[in-house]
Amino acid sequence: MPGGPWVCGNCRSINQEGTSRCYSCRAPAAMAVDAAAMSTPRILPRDAAPALQAKVAVEAGATYSSSTPWAIFVVVAIAAVCALTVVRVAQIGTELLNLAPITSLEDLQTQADNAEFVTGPWIVAWLAGFVAWGAWLSRVIRNVPALGGGWPNATPRSALLESLVPVLNLYWTAGILREAIVRLSPPRRPGLGAWTAWWLCLAIASLLVIRFGPFYILRQVILTVILVAVGISGGPNGIVAAVIVLEVVAATLFLIAGILALRLVLTVERLQADRADDLGVTRPASGQIAR
Repeated sequence: MPGGPWVCGNCRSINQEGTSRCYSCRAPAAMAVDAAAMSTPRILPRDAAPALQAKVAVEAGATYSSSTPWAIFVVVAIAAVCALTVVRVAQIGTELLNLAPITSLEDLQTQADNAEFVTGPWIVAWLAGFVAWGAWLSRVIRNVPALGGGWPNATPRSALLESLVPVLNLYWTAGILREAIVRLSPPRRPGLGAWTAWWLCLAIASLLVIRFGPFYILRQVILTVILVAVGISGGPNGIVAAVIVLEVVAATLFLIAGILALRLVLTVERLQADRADDLGVTRPASGQIAR
């Protein structure tokens, strides 16, 4: 890392002392202009061919290593979450069908106490999924420069850490994944339909089930409005039924999001493989990029 302010050799931006990446193009400090050199490298256009971007990135220290092993862990984690979600939907549906008449607050409390849903294992599966997703996304982001996609805004480290923060990772990692898809896709052909549908399903479902954090307040406001309207027309039984229906809707959206997430993982893996084939990239035993 340069010892003082440094000039990016990729875009000529002046960066502050101690920064490891260019604030403008996100190139690493390894690409800083050498003031003692007889000549300076030419500026790399933002629309430069992937082969040229990959060549410059490799010279700056970028490496490529397959993210497939981590992708397998992600697929297993998503499958586990989906399976447990199906169990939750079945249990919630059974609860709705067996809903006993409620005529008092005591009946309402009894109904809540008797409700048994798969919660602990479901949460553990989600947490395991966060770790697997973060490790996979970190590897993908590390591969992007070596595959000619330029320098992403996120770093491999931030991609991992931001995936581990419940609720907020919904927003942070979605943007990181989107950028990876765009940078690895052929020019002017990034397929973002599945990504958009995945994010919407996950966002809506999360809003329905969140039980902590600032989003919990928003959830409670929305839920209160809905339940008051239902309670006026349907009474206590209507309120309980509405809560159960909302849980079913959330679980269904999680299932759809899981299926779309599997598709996105496979898409990113295919994009990396296609780009590696186009560039003639191989993976030697050391894990370093070779041509």
